[in-house]
Amino acid sequence: MSEYKSATAKKRFWTKKKAVVAGVLASFAIPAVAYAAVFIFGFGTATVAANTTAELTILTGSDYTETGFTPALVPGGQTSYRVAVRNNNAFPVTVNGLIVENTFEVTGGTAGQCDISHVSTTNATATSAGSTQTVTGKLTTLTGQNALAPGEQAYYTFPNVLKQASTATKLCGVTADFAVQGSVGS
Repeated sequence: MSEYKSATAKKRFWTKKKAVVAGVLASFAIPAVAYAAVFIFGFGTATVAANTTAELTILTGSDYTETGFTPALVPGGQTSYRVAVRNNNAFPVTVNGLIVENTFEVTGGTAGQCDISHVSTTNATATSAGSTQTVTGKLTTLTGQNALAPGEQAYYTFPNVLKQASTATKLCGVTADFAVQGSVGS
């Protein structure tokens, strides 16, 4: 039997010495693993108030003489609208559109002779009645970088807002009320 015991002893992987060393190592590793799995929480409530918005201001007057329609309407021609805008909000706003608020009407040219039906808009629906053209819809959209920082003011040009038909035989002047459209976010 002594031969059998020595042959078995050689084949055993776990000896008393290895078992003691493994036990000592496990006594350090198991608490470390257990410690890494312990989570402690604290709970609370956070609130953010909704911001308020303010209208964009269209700047007019003697300090803003570079605003308005340019060039003047002529048969077959188009006019752009340049406007100065101030952002009264506490956050950036992107200026991206120009909208006709209600109507525009003939105010110049040959008195009583300008045919308002020869004046049209870009990207809007227009109907004529006498010397008044009723328009609804966005006239034009700006592209590019149009961000306006809080409290900042800038000039924006909306190209080819109004046009006069090439078949018109009289010059027309136009007065219009516009709104500038801005957006926040994407």
